[in-house]
This record gives sequence, C-alpha cells and structure tokens, in this order.
Amino acid sequence: REFFKKGIVAVIFASVIMVVYIGFRFRKIGGASAGIVAVIALLHDILISFGIFVLLGFPINDNFIAVVLTILGYSINDTIVIYDRIRENKRTQGDKMPLGELVNMSINQCMRRTVNTSLTTAMALLCICVVAVLMNVSSILTFAVPMMVGVISGLYSSVFLSGSLWTLWQEKKAAKAKAA
Repeated sequence: REFFKKGIVAVIFASVIMVVYIGFRFRKIGGASAGIVAVIALLHDILISFGIFVLLGFPINDNFIAVVLTILGYSINDTIVIYDRIRENKRTQGDKMPLGELVNMSINQCMRRTVNTSLTTAMALLCICVVAVLMNVSSILTFAVPMMVGVISGLYSSVFLSGSLWTLWQEKKAAKAKAA
C-alpha cells in the first residue's frame, strides 16, 4: 500500500512537470493547454493499463508502477512529436489554414512514424509475452501484457485524442475571446 501511494505521487509529480515543460516548450501554440491535454491523454493510457491489470487479475505491485511510468514516457514522446509538427506547420502556414486542418495535416505527417514505432514495440512485447508464457515467468508477463496494451493505447491517445482535444480547447478559447 505504501509503495502504491509513492507510485501515485510519482505519477502526479511527473504529470505536473510535464505540463510545465510542455507549456513552456509549446507556448507559441497554446502552452499550458497543450500540456494539460497531453496529461489527459496520458491518464487515458494509465486507466487502460490499470484496467488490464484488474481484468487479468495481475497484482498491483512494482510491475504496475514500472508499466505506468514507462507508458508515461513512451506516450508523451509521441504526443510531443505531434505538437512539434503542429508548431512547425503553424509557423510555416501562419493563419492561412484553419486550426483543425493544420492539426490534421500535422498528425498525418507524423502518422507513419508513430504507428511504426508503436507497432514495432508492441510486436517485441508480444514476443516477450509468448516467451514468458512458454517459460512460465509470470513476473515478466505481468509487465509485458499491460505494457503492450499501454503502447497501443498510447498510439491511440497520441494520434486521436491529444490533437483533437487540443484543437477543441483552442477553438472554444477563440470563440470565447471573439464573443468577449
């Protein structure tokens, strides 16, 4: 129980640091909103991984914390690549293109890289799962299965959630500013 509490504190601390870092690094495209949306997407990934732990009856132990922290790092990397592409495209396109189209174009430019990276990692984790089952090594299995699901979930959240939620946030913010 104490270890689990410390793990949750580590996740919260990492999330705050990520929001600050992303907010600073991407201040030209909305800053803090990009960081908050990235953390929301990460929470999605963590909840999916937690669900796999619960559904498969894996113990919530140090493997769970390792999976969560690994997924945090892995998924945020994909999201940052997409945000970086949005920032670059915004610099080159200016206001010529609506925000939704700009984000869509940016995601499409990153799609091949993101999918290839995630699928390659998921396939490697699948191989690890097969070997763990054949060798009856449950400690590796309780890491590899949730990690594989987390990588796929991270692919989904980076490509489909973070960009879309950020665009929605920015459009609502622009509508409020226009109304005011």
